[in-house]
Amino acid sequence: MLGHVGATAMKNVHPKKQMLLAIRDLRHVIVSNLRFVRKRSGHESAQSALKPEDLIAFMESAHPANTFAFTMAQEAVDLLNDAQVVRFEELVSDDPEQRSRSVQSFVAVTECSTEEVSQAIERAIGQETMTYSGQQTELLPSLWTKEVEDCFVCKDGYVLNKRLGY
Repeated sequence: MLGHVGATAMKNVHPKKQMLLAIRDLRHVIVSNLRFVRKRSGHESAQSALKPEDLIAFMESAHPANTFAFTMAQEAVDLLNDAQVVRFEELVSDDPEQRSRSVQSFVAVTECSTEEVSQAIERAIGQETMTYSGQQTELLPSLWTKEVEDCFVCKDGYVLNKRLGY
């Protein structure tokens, strides 16, 4: 799940508007959120090496960035049938076919042309933002170990991901 405003809250505020729901593999969200938390804490750079035990501790914590990710994923599952869906992975993909699907999702809920949406996405990708760590999240086997996956499963991450189509 990607986003910083709850989908349910947006749907309640704008019940007649068609919603574009951006989703992302929850595993990537967790790694990205932990990088963000580390970057914001000033204790270490977002680029410093994460370890599997860092991810486990983060998932087991009540840190707002962690609980928010799971809450947002559940909201996305609840709204899948009421929204146009765009996958983050397709949105930032170098594959023209995948990127095209994302563009068409945006076009479906806006009054913008395919060209306008494509250009806006191109301008936005890789730009520094408050939450962008400077690199795409990659789930290396040395980071996302069996122990990390077991913790993810215990937190219902696997079930949420499966319901989101991952």
